[in-house]
Amino acid sequence: MGRSRIAPRALRRRRRLDLRRLATGAALFIAVAWTIFFGVGIVLR
Repeated sequence: MGRSRIAPRALRRRRRLDLRRLATGAALFIAVAWTIFFGVGIVLR
């Protein structure tokens, strides 16, 4: 029974960390995509 009580808290903590990871990953992905987009745009000019 003790484990079942701890599990939801661990899941909540993991969800918060996952949201941070998703936000960081999205920001990095956008930054890389933005850089590639502008790099290609400059080359195609």
